[in-house]
Amino acid sequence: VEMTTETIISAFYYLLCSRRKSGMILVEHWVSEGLLPLDNHYHFFNDKSLATFDSSLLEREVVWVESPVDTEQKGKNDLIK
Repeated sequence: VEMTTETIISAFYYLLCSRRKSGMILVEHWVSEGLLPLDNHYHFFNDKSLATFDSSLLEREVVWVESPVDTEQKGKNDLIK
């Protein structure tokens, strides 16, 4: 196989698209491990947004949603966390 710029770029692209055991692609794994900087800008790879926003300052809340199902047959709709 002749090594040209095109084949090297293609091989690197396929490497970035390869999936890990967890189901994440390699570039997503790099983001989750902190190997790509959190710079609060949108970054996309293969039309998929990468999680490059710093979430340490987010306010986390618990949300309960009422479903139209009554699985316990109490006469009240179920609440889902």
